[in-house]
Amino acid sequence: MDIYFALYRSKSRSHLNAWIVTKIIRTSMRNNKREGLTGFLHTDKDHFLQYLEGPHDPLMRRLSVIHKDPMHYNFMILADGTIDERLFPDWDMGQIRFLQPQYE
Repeated sequence: MDIYFALYRSKSRSHLNAWIVTKIIRTSMRNNKREGLTGFLHTDKDHFLQYLEGPHDPLMRRLSVIHKDPMHYNFMILADGTIDERLFPDWDMGQIRFLQPQYE
C-alpha cells in the first residue's frame, strides 16, 4: 500500500495561544486516528507548518477540510507525494515546539 504525504504551511487569522493549539492537537489526534493519518503540527507565533501521511483518500479529505478552515489563510502545499513507509508511524498528531515559550 502506498503511503501519501503532504507538508503545508498557513497563517492563523488570530493570535495563537496554548489553549488554541492544545485544542487543535486534541481534535487532530482524534480525527487522524479515525482516518489512519499520522504526522506533526509545528506552530511558530501565528504560523502553522503541518506534515500529514497516510492513505490517499483520507489524506486528501483532511487537506480539503484544513484548506477550507476559516481559522487560517495563505494555505500552501510545500511538498507532497508518496513514501515507502511512514516517517511518524506512532504520532496521531505530534507537536513540535521551540524550547522558549512562544505563547503569551
